[in-house]
Amino acid sequence: MKKRTLSFGIASRMLLMLAVVFLLLQLSSTKLQAATRDLSKLTADYTAYDGDVLTGTRNANCKISISNGATVTLQNAEINGTDDDCKWAGITCLGNATIILSGNNKVKGFDSEYPGIFVPKDNKLTISGQGSLEAGSNGTGAGIGGGAANDVKQAGNIEILNGNITAIGDRLTSGIGAGRYGSCQNITISGGQVYAEGKGGGAGIGCGDGHSTIGSTCGDITINGGIVTAIGSSDAAAIGSGSTHQQSGDHHSICGKITISSTVIKVFATRGGENAEYIGKGKNSYCGTVTIDSALKRSTDGDTLMIYNQACAMANAKDVTVDYDGQPHGITVNVVNPQSGASIKYGTTKGSYTLDASPLITNVSESPLTVYYKVTATGYEAVEGSATVTIKRAWPKSPEKPKAVKITKDSVTLSAIPNCEYAKADYLWQESPVFEGLSRDTEYTFYARYKEDENHYASSSKSITIRTNKHDHDWTYTANGAMIIAACQNSDGYHEGNSRAIINIVKPEHATFGDGKNASATVDDFFEGVTEYPFVYKNGTQVLSGPPTDAGTYTVSLTLGTATASVEYTIAAVPATITTKPTASAINVGQALSDSVLSGGEGSVPGTFEWTMATAKPTLEDSNKTEYYVVFKPTDTNYSEAICKVTLTVNPAGTGAGDQTAADLAAPKLSSAKNSKSKSIALKWKKVSGAKGYEIQYSTKKNFKKNSKTKTTKKVKYTIKSLKKKKTYYVRVRAYKTDASGNKVYGAWSKAKKVTIKK
Repeated sequence: MKKRTLSFGIASRMLLMLAVVFLLLQLSSTKLQAATRDLSKLTADYTAYDGDVLTGTRNANCKISISNGATVTLQNAEINGTDDDCKWAGITCLGNATIILSGNNKVKGFDSEYPGIFVPKDNKLTISGQGSLEAGSNGTGAGIGGGAANDVKQAGNIEILNGNITAIGDRLTSGIGAGRYGSCQNITISGGQVYAEGKGGGAGIGCGDGHSTIGSTCGDITINGGIVTAIGSSDAAAIGSGSTHQQSGDHHSICGKITISSTVIKVFATRGGENAEYIGKGKNSYCGTVTIDSALKRSTDGDTLMIYNQACAMANAKDVTVDYDGQPHGITVNVVNPQSGASIKYGTTKGSYTLDASPLITNVSESPLTVYYKVTATGYEAVEGSATVTIKRAWPKSPEKPKAVKITKDSVTLSAIPNCEYAKADYLWQESPVFEGLSRDTEYTFYARYKEDENHYASSSKSITIRTNKHDHDWTYTANGAMIIAACQNSDGYHEGNSRAIINIVKPEHATFGDGKNASATVDDFFEGVTEYPFVYKNGTQVLSGPPTDAGTYTVSLTLGTATASVEYTIAAVPATITTKPTASAINVGQALSDSVLSGGEGSVPGTFEWTMATAKPTLEDSNKTEYYVVFKPTDTNYSEAICKVTLTVNPAGTGAGDQTAADLAAPKLSSAKNSKSKSIALKWKKVSGAKGYEIQYSTKKNFKKNSKTKTTKKVKYTIKSLKKKKTYYVRVRAYKTDASGNKVYGAWSKAKKVTIKK
């Protein structure tokens, strides 16, 4: 019996061991079998193994991990963690891990002290693929790297080989690297397009914020490929160490050595202010040796350092934030490299650039708009970027103080102000400016403000205090000159004192043309209960459509009931001035001033010059000595005339300019007069025997009495320039010679030619 019992016990144990081995083999084969996992269907924590593909959007609060040594693909996956006591990162690597990016992916940490993606100390996370990744935290964790909780404070190594990656910290952290007061080992970027932004004193790539009692550290940072944009914050470097709040103490934000090799495409490093370096140390912090290959080009734009290869295009654009002003707004792209020859295309979707100019937005409802751009140039690698346009509601100015247009014993009507709303002291705002159901003989305060709308906040209000009437007047009116007298016929017993009232028409302030003053008449008081004062303006017997503004004498009248009062007033013309006196052409004894042509004069406004005594006949003694009055008459009747004095030459009879038949000079024959060039008339005529020269006269008047000008030449052709388009001119020519005294003696005028300026 004893021997048989022993045999049975051994056999039982062997069978049990075989069953366990079989079960372990089954579990192992299940884990090793690669699968596509839809995150939306997970109801419990999940660990991804080598070859797994994660896709879909996480719904349940499940912890997602990657097993040690596994390569996992994120394919349009979204792990959007929420800070709800789930003590883990968005993705937790349990050891060395590789993430392949496919499509567009988003990973955000759960608890506020955890990062978006965590890799443990002494292990390495490798990111590759052609897709995109947005990684961030809900608080004090990095986008990719470490966090602030004890189990994620120390992060391992991070290597980025490819992909379009955006990593943003939240509070006191880096975008890629250490969390708040935490650590990270080495960071290597070999390719792809990487955007990393720190927050609250964290570097874009490297350390988080440091403190005198709690530091933040990062190992070596190596960038040897790709396009890298790093944004530091609050006195932190863009790449390197963050800021340290206190200079004393042994704990700081400390970064290892930083190396940027010549194989990078470009690096944009925006520091967190002047107290930090672009690449290296933050404020009160430390960093190892910074080595940037000498073959790389460098330039700065404010707090941004740009490092790039010669054959790489470079550009940047700043976010635009404006208060609503009714104008369209877009982004401005600053092309740094090349200096010329670059082409910029825009779009509202990343990767789609079809527009030649930045898209524009005008209203708050269209905001914010992220504008994407791509810069290309022959011989340069293209660069892409984006900036956001934000339009905020504006604070409008307050409206004018409201006025009372009607007051009764139980109502008040305020003046209507466009886009305004109204309220009493209870601040119950209403669209209508009419307030009814008020108490008799009671003081109220009313308010008006511009209404809130899509683009504006409600404005500050303006107020007016009004007392309602004791009763409503029943007026009858009589008039006396500019005065109207009203007598109240209401005998309800609520009269206060005299039941009579008087108003006078007050002439407009507008007393001179263009003085900018009020052109409307007013009354010096008002009758209670009367809401309109219908003024009528007349110029003589002509009724005008409204208050006049031109110079003249007018009458304004007011009719209330059967009574009409009126007052006459004048708007004076503005005195014109003569800026250049005209010159007068010579005449002969016996000729009148009207035979002398006035030319060349100018006034402060358009107008013409005329002799005041046109029939006067000067003598030889008056020649070049006696001054004769010339009046300048403005074309616009809103300007009054001006006077000046002019002298002229008076020649003996038969020898002067006025005697056109006395000289033995023939009248020239105009062979050509035409508008050949812009604003010009080209003239040609036959040579006159004995002539020393010629005088050309042109005018817009056929009789040459007004607007005439003269030119002289010794040639038989002349071009008159600086004429006015669409004007018709009359032109004539006469010959002259000089007598023994050196005076000009003129022959007869040619026949006048008419020329219209078309060119």
